[in-house]
Amino acid sequence: MSLASCLKKSGKAFTKAEVDQLTTATNAYIKGGDNPTVAATRAIEELVLEAHSNVKAYEKEIELKGGKVNAENYSIADEIAFAKGTLKESGFKSKLTKMIDKRKGKEVRITKDMNSDELVEFNMKDEYTEEEIAVVKKGGFGKQGKKERIKQRLGTLNKNVKTKFRQAIVDQYASFKEIMGDDRSWMLSHLTSSASGALEATMHHGQPKLDPSGIITVDTGKKSLDTILEQLGPDLDRWTYWMAGNRSNNLIAEGKENLFNQEDIDVLMGLNQGKERLFEKVRQDFEELNNAVVDIAVKTGLVNEEEAAQWAEEGFYLPFYRVLEGDENAHGPRAITRGGLVRQQAFKKLKGGEAQLNDLMTNAVLNWNHLLSASLKNQAARSAVDVAVELGFAVEVPHATKSKDAIFVREDGKEVWYEVDEPLVLESLMALNWEGLNGPVVKIMRSFKRALTYGVTASPEFKARNLIRDSIHAMAVTDTSANIFKNLGMGFKATKEDSDTAAQMLAGGATFGQTGYVHGNDPEAVKRLVKKGMDEAEAKASILDTPSKFLKIWDAYQDFGARLENINRSADYQQAIARGDNLLSATFGSRDHLDFTRTGSSNLVRFIAHTVPFVNARLQGLDKAARAAPGTIKEWMNPREAAKFKAVIGVYSAMSIGLYLAMKDDDDYKAAEEWEKRTYHLFKNPW
Repeated sequence: MSLASCLKKSGKAFTKAEVDQLTTATNAYIKGGDNPTVAATRAIEELVLEAHSNVKAYEKEIELKGGKVNAENYSIADEIAFAKGTLKESGFKSKLTKMIDKRKGKEVRITKDMNSDELVEFNMKDEYTEEEIAVVKKGGFGKQGKKERIKQRLGTLNKNVKTKFRQAIVDQYASFKEIMGDDRSWMLSHLTSSASGALEATMHHGQPKLDPSGIITVDTGKKSLDTILEQLGPDLDRWTYWMAGNRSNNLIAEGKENLFNQEDIDVLMGLNQGKERLFEKVRQDFEELNNAVVDIAVKTGLVNEEEAAQWAEEGFYLPFYRVLEGDENAHGPRAITRGGLVRQQAFKKLKGGEAQLNDLMTNAVLNWNHLLSASLKNQAARSAVDVAVELGFAVEVPHATKSKDAIFVREDGKEVWYEVDEPLVLESLMALNWEGLNGPVVKIMRSFKRALTYGVTASPEFKARNLIRDSIHAMAVTDTSANIFKNLGMGFKATKEDSDTAAQMLAGGATFGQTGYVHGNDPEAVKRLVKKGMDEAEAKASILDTPSKFLKIWDAYQDFGARLENINRSADYQQAIARGDNLLSATFGSRDHLDFTRTGSSNLVRFIAHTVPFVNARLQGLDKAARAAPGTIKEWMNPREAAKFKAVIGVYSAMSIGLYLAMKDDDDYKAAEEWEKRTYHLFKNPW
C-alpha cells in the first residue's frame, strides 16, 4: 500500500508540510529495506508520537499558567493503534489539540504558534453579528448540520454515479472533466484519436509541427511525402532499394544485419549511379520530414533530444520490420497495453534478422503514425497526471517500489511512475492505452458493418439529408453562427482541397479525413489510409495512370461526401479562431460536433460500436445534445449555447407544427405510412 493510500485510509487531515515530512520519512525507510506499507505506517506512527509529545508539553505549560486542560475527543492510544492497523475507527479528529480552559467561564482553544512557540488563545464563543452568522452558515466551514452533511455526501455520490455512467457509455475520458475539472486534459485525450489526420496531412499537405496548445499543425510551405516522392518519377523503387542498402551498410557494421551480405549491400548502394544528386536531394527532403515527426515526439516527452539526434545522424533511416513466414503484415513498434498507462515506446531496438523486409515506405509511414499517436497519448497522459497529482489523486513513486497497478508516462524519454487512487481517473488514463478490438470475429463483423455503412452513406439522398441535419444540429449545440447560409458558405470555401484551413483542421483533428465517418474508431482504418496514400504517391511518381477510372470517380465521390460532413465543422473552427479561441479549443470544438471515434470505456459498448452500424453515432449525438441542452448536465452548460439551443429548438418545433397543420388534411399525406410521418417532414413539391 502506498503512502497516499495509507493517508487516505487514515481518514485524517494533514498539511502539505506534514505530507512532505511523511514522504521523506517513507522513502528513507523504503531505501532501508521496508516495503511501502510498513514504511508509510512507521512514518505516520512517528508523526503521531511526536504530536503526543507536543500535547503533553502544551498541557504542562498551560497548567503552569493555572489553566485546566480537557483534551476533548482526543485519544493518543487510539491514534497509535490506528496507525498500527489494529483499530478500524479512531477518536482522533485533528492533529491540533483541542483543549478547553474553563477560566472566567469561557471556552477557549489553546495551541502553539509554530513560528514563535508562544501559546495562543482563541475564544470559541465570540459574539457575532447576524450578518456574520449568515455568512459563516453559508460557508459551512466544516460545521454543517447533519442534514447538510448528508445532502453534500449524496450530491458527491450522485455526481460520481453520473460520471461513471457517462464514462462507461459515451465518454471514456469523462472523469478528467467532471471529477478533476481539467478541460485541457479532457480535450487532449479525445484528440489522441486524430493521429491519422496528422498522418494524412503529412502525406499530402506538408510538414507537421506541434503548436504550443498541444495541437499538431502542418507547414504547407514545406514538402509533403507525396511531393517528395513525386521528384523520383519511375525511380521510386530504385531509390527505396538504395536507401535500404545504405541502412544495411550501417547495420552490418553493428552486427545487426543478417539478411544481406556485403556484396548484396554494395549492389543496392550502387543503384544511384547516374542519379546521385537526385537521390541525395530526395533523401535529404525525406529525412527533414522524418525529423519533423520525431521532433513532435521530443516536444511531448516521448523521446529525448539525444535519441532524436542519433536518428537524425544516421541519415538513411527506414524502419526494417521483417515479414514473418506466412504473415504479410508489417510488424512495427506497438504500444504496451497491459499493466499500466499509455506506456508508449518510440521505437523497438533492432536486433537483426534473416526474414525478408516488408515494403519500406509503408514501414516508414506506419512508423510515423505510431510516433504521432504515441506522442499525442503521452502528452494527454502527462497533462492529466500532473493535475491528478495536484489534486491528491496520484503520487509519484520509485520504479522499485511501484505496485502492479502503477502507471507511467514518459518525461524526456524516461519512464516516470505514479500510483493513482481515484478509480474513474485511473480508468480514463488506462483508456488512452486502448487500441481497438481486432480479433478475427470482430474483423469479420466489422467488415459487414463497414459494407452496410458504405451502402447507406453512398446515397446522394443520404448526403443531402445529412447536410441539412448537420446544419441544424450545429446551430443548436455549438457556438456556430445562427445564420445557416453563412455557415454553409464559410465551410464550403474552407474545405476546398487546396485550402490551408482544411489542411490545418485535418492535421489537428478538427475534421475527419479519409479515415472519417465511415471508419469511426476502426483500428484498421490507418492501414487503408496508408495503402491509399502510397498508391496515390506511386501514381503521381509514375508515368502510368494506374488507378482505374471507376476507382477515381468513386474516391472523388467519397471525398465529396467527407467534405459535406466537414462543412459545418469548418465554419465553427473559423468562427472560433476569429473570436480569439486558442487552437486547442477551436480544434476540439469542431471535432466535438459529432466525434465518430469517441466511445465509452465499457467493453460491451466498445464491441457494439465496432460491429453495429450507426449505434455509436446515435449515442454520441444524444450525448452532445444533452451537454448543450439547458437543465440537463449543469457541469457542461454554456449559458450562451444554452440560450441558442432553446431558440433553435423553439423555431424548429414551431415550423414542424406548422408543416403538420398544413399537411394533415392532404389525401397523400393521410395515405403515407405512419413510420414515414414520424421519421420525415413530408411536403409536396410546389412545382
